[in-house]
Amino acid sequence: MYFKNTYNKIYFGFFLSIIAVFFYVRPLNSDYHKFIAGDGFGYYSYLPAKFIFNDPNYDFKWFNKAHDANYVYSAFPNPEQNLLVEYGNKKINKYYQGLSFIWMPFFVLGHVIAKITHYPADGFSLPYQLAIGLASLFYLFLGLFYLRKLLQKLFKDDLAATIAPIFIFYGTYLYYYGINLNSQSRIFLYVYYVIYVFCI
Repeated sequence: MYFKNTYNKIYFGFFLSIIAVFFYVRPLNSDYHKFIAGDGFGYYSYLPAKFIFNDPNYDFKWFNKAHDANYVYSAFPNPEQNLLVEYGNKKINKYYQGLSFIWMPFFVLGHVIAKITHYPADGFSLPYQLAIGLASLFYLFLGLFYLRKLLQKLFKDDLAATIAPIFIFYGTYLYYYGINLNSQSRIFLYVYYVIYVFCI
């Protein structure tokens, strides 16, 4: 029933094009282009802290070892500087926990796969990296799905609601954030902004 509508077919083809571009452009196992990187270290590290390293106070004393086992370089001389800053007499993670909540199902999937396939269950080995890549793709699709629904409500025009998201994705930084910066906050903020506007 869904595919009897020409516009639905076009939009489905658009989603398939994103998957094709993602797997063609994005290295899945590159030492120099990991899925968890940059600000993503801070957002994501709450998950291994809580569920792998038994770090209830979020001291992140385990972080440097886990980082060095999975990354060939660091943007900082000391890898923990990616996320920790001095606050009073201790170091704290300068990033909030919000993204770690929406990543949790994908983290659990990565953890299970790491255990089954005998990858290091350290939160940063390949299964965890791919899980966060999958999370970014899932939320990108969710945002584009709701963007089309929002445009259909606003303009009552199926053609505009189908074509506009394609131009928005391929013609703006949404493409770059959705395909390349998978653990940055931008793509996830976009999704929730679209859903929020749709709901109101």
